Amino acid sequence: MSATDAQVFDTLHKAFGVGSPKPDEPWFKFRAGQIAMMRRVRESRRVDADDLLLAVEYAKAKGKDIRHVVALLDLVADARAWRLQRERQAEDERLDRLLSGAAAKEAELDPDGEWFQRLIRASGFAREEVYREWREAGRG
Repeated sequence: MSATDAQVFDTLHKAFGVGSPKPDEPWFKFRAGQIAMMRRVRESRRVDADDLLLAVEYAKAKGKDIRHVVALLDLVADARAWRLQRERQAEDERLDRLLSGAAAKEAELDPDGEWFQRLIRASGFAREEVYREWREAGRG
């Protein structure tokens, strides 16, 4: 599901307090104007709303102080890289858990066996391949 500009503005306002109407301006008018302005700026830079939401999450996680949507637009590239890094880290943690479980199982069955040795020594990109081969061998 794609984010809307309204969702981005509301999230940005909630997270950083961005946007304060003039004392005599109704909130709904102010909000509509801010959303329209944000959409124009976002579209002129060819950034989608989902990336802006990601940038809000990134800014919060990194303790950035955002006072305007333009500052948020400047963080989009960093936020994308941050998302990829988190995805890789989550995948590494998942694979570590799988390998640990497989190694524990093999340690019980045959602690001196080839599979146990391969599972505990696997590193880098080979970890996934070793785990896949272990499963295909009917060990797990």
